[in-house]
Amino acid sequence: KAVVNQDITTLNKHYGEDFVFTHGTGLVDSKESWINNIKKLGEENRFISREHDSTHVELHDDVAIIVGTLTVARLSKQETQKYALRYVRVYVLRKKVWQLISHRTTKEWHL
Repeated sequence: KAVVNQDITTLNKHYGEDFVFTHGTGLVDSKESWINNIKKLGEENRFISREHDSTHVELHDDVAIIVGTLTVARLSKQETQKYALRYVRVYVLRKKVWQLISHRTTKEWHL
């Protein structure tokens, strides 16, 4: 929801400084590049929704591995694009805050 709302404060808190985002296209973003991309989104090019489902959490003390599906609706040039993706995410508990350190898209398809 923080991505959809462009809530940069929440994103900065919950993405680790060592965050790596591997997109389904092979593009790799760092925390800085991903958040900068979100900041640049305008009214004509923005996320409308990002909904998680089919999630499975594997907890190892202060590390959590999450596998799930993310369904996305995005407005691009006044056209709504819908797609879904399977992902693996890794979170680590740091100073009592869960931070996302890795997102890897493993499969992507258009709806």
